[in-house]
Amino acid sequence: MLLGETSVGYARRILRTKNELNTEVIPVNAAHFEAGIKELERRIAENQDQLGQLTGRPGIQLTGVTLRQAFAEYEREIKDKKKYKTPDGKRKPWGQTQLNNLTSITEFYLKDYLDLDLGELNTNKCEEMIEVFVARPATQRGTPLKLSSAKHLVKQVRSFFRWLDKHDGFPWDLPRKFDLRRQLEYRKADADERLRIRKERENVTIPLEHLKIIAEYGTPLERLYFFLALNCAYGADQLGRLRTEWLNLDEAKIDGERLKVDSISRHHLWKVCVDGLRWYITKHNRNGLVFIADSGNPVYHESENGNVIDGFANRWNDLIKRIRKDKGEEFPKYSFGKIRKTAATEILRLADPHIASMLLAHKTVSDDELLRRYANLPWENLYDAQRRLEQELAPLFEAAGPDPFKTKPKTYIGVGKTKAILDMEAEGLTPTDIAAQLGITTATVYRHLQRKYGKRKSGRRAKPRSSSE
Repeated sequence: MLLGETSVGYARRILRTKNELNTEVIPVNAAHFEAGIKELERRIAENQDQLGQLTGRPGIQLTGVTLRQAFAEYEREIKDKKKYKTPDGKRKPWGQTQLNNLTSITEFYLKDYLDLDLGELNTNKCEEMIEVFVARPATQRGTPLKLSSAKHLVKQVRSFFRWLDKHDGFPWDLPRKFDLRRQLEYRKADADERLRIRKERENVTIPLEHLKIIAEYGTPLERLYFFLALNCAYGADQLGRLRTEWLNLDEAKIDGERLKVDSISRHHLWKVCVDGLRWYITKHNRNGLVFIADSGNPVYHESENGNVIDGFANRWNDLIKRIRKDKGEEFPKYSFGKIRKTAATEILRLADPHIASMLLAHKTVSDDELLRRYANLPWENLYDAQRRLEQELAPLFEAAGPDPFKTKPKTYIGVGKTKAILDMEAEGLTPTDIAAQLGITTATVYRHLQRKYGKRKSGRRAKPRSSSE
């Protein structure tokens, strides 16, 4: 000890030397050192109490670190985790889902908690944050948070608390009375929500009349996507991962996998799908992945940041937009996923639930685990249901025309007006009258008549009506 040095000064000098040398320093006068440490702890506690009085948060030991800072570090670690990345360094979809959930938590549901000091994060505050999701609040779209979504977000918040408790860089310990495994009673749906959910479940399919319109308006490539998705109950991810080695077009079969859940995916292919795949594979000389964009990337793939690039949904949305432009907004904005639900619903009507599960390539077809392991699945029953559905959908294939994969001349007036031109001409209206009624030029009318009938008929004029008519 230095002459006249207080116990506090002595303790500070020992601690400072220890930090500078980054090694253990043993004080010569241990009693004087311990006395200094106790006095420093007393002063810190007194300062914390005074700070609590000034800030209106007495009894809380503030750390100077906010929940916002902790969440930011948690997000950074998720981005860097190897388990959320592919071997080539791209983020996996599940990793991106974790980040998307975290964004919803911090920027919407728990944004009012972000400026809390970690010292304020006691049992009550932790429970309060969890209760935000238990109450299933309104989403940004105004509808109540789905039960499944609420459970996913609670799981993520609890994971964050565990991470924060273990992290050496943050001065926070999980409150002893806070139970991370407590069973939660989520808010139940009220009458209005139950009615909305029931209507959504009842309206999961696309009716035949609308399927026919979609087939009629689609381009050859859009029709192939559409028919194949309907035949096999494929979502965009399964279409995007379809491989040429899984195809046996001579026998009209697919023997593949649903990579997302590691399950078998087998199907009988409809004739229209066999024809479409032959046309597409021959045209593009495909080997490996079937659907590759002009850019060289798969039509469905993940970006380096883990965001899904879904060319199937983009083409589908363009198709629906064209239909709504002609048919009006009463034609629903069907999502691409509705095709998969329509296919499953139709097969369920023709066969039993186990066959519908096989169509969807669910990982577990039966609750009996031993049955699933030791018995072969009845694929022929699925193929038979797919053949029966193909027969029932004959009007759909007729709507696509005799050659559904033939490229049609480009039209800028839409399918609806193109059909109207031919119908009105058949009724005897002149090209001038047709143009006036449809709001297009006479030259456009002649061009479409020429495509249908050739030059001779397109130049024909309707005979004038007699005075007796």
